[in-house]
Amino acid sequence: RRIGTVIYGAFLGSEMHGSAELRALHTAGDENAEVAFAIERDHQHLGLGSALMDRIITAAQNRGIGQLHMICMRENAPMQRLAEKFGAHFHVDHGEALGEIEPGKPT
Repeated sequence: RRIGTVIYGAFLGSEMHGSAELRALHTAGDENAEVAFAIERDHQHLGLGSALMDRIITAAQNRGIGQLHMICMRENAPMQRLAEKFGAHFHVDHGEALGEIEPGKPT
């Protein structure tokens, strides 16, 4: 089964200031996906990342994804803290922080 890609935008009024992407990892028999986030610097710490993460996790649950993977720079503590609020576990490898989230069963 392939889920393709799901992209959400974070809007304030009619302007988009952030996005989140859920992309299937296409390996045989694998129920994993990768997530990526981008929030404009001037609009960070306003709850946009949390809203996007919540939607991405719900989308993953409802598509039967068993594990989400994310990569950010080791120094990107705000992104790591955001993901940890949603149950992510990180380990550092060659200057990158590799995170994993288990989204749970479909809702």
